[in-house]
Amino acid sequence: MNPTDIGRPDYFHKVVDCQWACPAHTPVPEYIRLIAAGHYSEAYLINWRSNVFPGILGRTCDRPCEPACRRARVEEQPVAICRLKRVAADYKDDIVDRLPKPAKQKNARRIACIGAGPASLTVARDLLPLGYHVVIYEADPYAGGMIRTQIPRFRLPEMVIDEEIGYILNLEPELRVGERVTSMRELLAEGYDAIFVGCGAPRGRDLQLPGRTEAAANIHIGIDWLSSVSFGHVERIGKRVIVLGGGNTAMDCCRSSKRLGGEDVRRRPAPHVNLMSQKMGIHEWSYDNDISTEKRNRVPLKDIKITLKDIKVEVELGFDPKAAFAEAQRCLNCDVQTVFADKLCIECDACVDICPMDCINFTDNGEERQLRARLRAPAKNTTQDLYVSGTLKTGRIMVKDEDLCLHCGLCAERCPTGAWDMQKFFLDMTHAGPACRSKHKEPTIS
Repeated sequence: MNPTDIGRPDYFHKVVDCQWACPAHTPVPEYIRLIAAGHYSEAYLINWRSNVFPGILGRTCDRPCEPACRRARVEEQPVAICRLKRVAADYKDDIVDRLPKPAKQKNARRIACIGAGPASLTVARDLLPLGYHVVIYEADPYAGGMIRTQIPRFRLPEMVIDEEIGYILNLEPELRVGERVTSMRELLAEGYDAIFVGCGAPRGRDLQLPGRTEAAANIHIGIDWLSSVSFGHVERIGKRVIVLGGGNTAMDCCRSSKRLGGEDVRRRPAPHVNLMSQKMGIHEWSYDNDISTEKRNRVPLKDIKITLKDIKVEVELGFDPKAAFAEAQRCLNCDVQTVFADKLCIECDACVDICPMDCINFTDNGEERQLRARLRAPAKNTTQDLYVSGTLKTGRIMVKDEDLCLHCGLCAERCPTGAWDMQKFFLDMTHAGPACRSKHKEPTIS
């Protein structure tokens, strides 16, 4: 195999499994460390740059980062990444002065956004500080789209929506609520330089089953029904309710039904059984590399006797600072990468002896499949790369299985020559948010 090119941004990005799995590629370990240090505002701003609505996502995200979390490889439960995102939002200071300001000088470009949901609001956030005039058309009376109309208030309080949308409205877009766009031709005739269609897809699936037409008055499409609840058109429901489905919409319908008078509701189908160096001195690190043995913390809930009586009372209370610190300490700091300098290595095998996962190997080179099979711990996950060094003095190579590595830093602590180092990988995929006035930078290892 050829030596690994660690200067290629995707290599270490892929090793940070949680960030790789996140659709917005938010630097998860970075903001978790900031939360552990009590720097909630800084953690929030890192999130705001990547995903725009941290307080909303901290309550509602599907959290694809958590199944990817490396912590789940050493125990059953991953780090509660999504709930820690909420901690940053709940405990941050007033950050208004640290956000972009409306452009002092316009650039004479006019942009139309159809819909005032997350997509259009993100476009507005990125373009307004640059001097564009952004006009947002929204058929509903308020901005927010599905996060306002389809997510129940017991999961997402109105004040959280108002706060985070307010950060964007403070940039002074022209918001035209109550105006439904019915003709693209007419909109184009208004002379916009560009039109962004962010109308979303707020439509559920209907099932044309026998009896559907006859019982139409009592059968509702889940996403439409949630919207009716949100706008106050539905205030009560029958005592026996059947919800078909097991996703987010179905569960929101179940939970809303319980709060509107439903007594016998069905929950869900049963599951099937199926790089800047972090070393500050000898054996001193600028991050906490002590691996916590704590189990995943449970998010406290408000008393069910209260939440089932009021559909607008938020159920989850969120972590307090003490619990947030404990949960943040469960993070394995996967973005602090093991970096190997083959020219410094004397092949003493100290790193091999101390590695708790048997993921470091000194061996003869070979074809990848054959090499994976003869490592100390066979590297069976081919979706994750091997870290391969250049040729060492004995003619062997160093091979490390990135899938097994816990980033504990013991190899770097034990190495007598400094051939191993722990270097923080920070990938910046965006050029908006607090630093939107600066030019886009290529992803780098710092």
